[in-house]
Amino acid sequence: MLTWPHLLSISRIAAAIPISVLILSGGPGRYLAAAILFAIVSLTDLLDGPLARRGRVVGPLGVYLDTTADKVLVSVVLIALAAGHLVDVWMVMVIVAREFLVSGIRTLAAVQGFVVQANFAGKIKTTVTLAAIVLVLLVAAGSTSHGGHVQTVPRIGMVVATILTLYSGIMYLISARSLFVPALRTSERLGQDAVAAHRESMPERSP
Repeated sequence: MLTWPHLLSISRIAAAIPISVLILSGGPGRYLAAAILFAIVSLTDLLDGPLARRGRVVGPLGVYLDTTADKVLVSVVLIALAAGHLVDVWMVMVIVAREFLVSGIRTLAAVQGFVVQANFAGKIKTTVTLAAIVLVLLVAAGSTSHGGHVQTVPRIGMVVATILTLYSGIMYLISARSLFVPALRTSERLGQDAVAAHRESMPERSP
């Protein structure tokens, strides 16, 4: 059964599409509408967690939707901003690649029965990234040139967000380094078992 926290998380995923359409359509009015809508749905991230804990409905589905919604919203909107030449492509590549990296680490941890908690740098990164995106859209809405690169302040915000993204990704890798040793050993053992099984299945050659 879907609860209010679930619906809030789903709203962030669903909002990624109309926000991207507004960005790609271009124009001050559409940029402003995209900024307002993005800011509103971003604030729901502050509500779903407390609501879930207060209603005692914290569970695997809620955790999955919460973490996935943020990644989908930010990644899709950043790609739209890059397509509209409002942010540099390399920033988007770094941020999106980091999201895949962290998702992979969490999957590896889950397979081994562990949970990788969000680090402080990751939380700061998310806040700065959301604020930078809103700032980019607001500056674009107030700009007389509908295309072109963003001005200095939002650009600095995106650079800071990208640096924090890279730093938090490295911290995730360092904190999860102990997960890779068992995974490598398991892969090596499976490889050896496969070779042994292959040898046993081969017919013996007559002398």
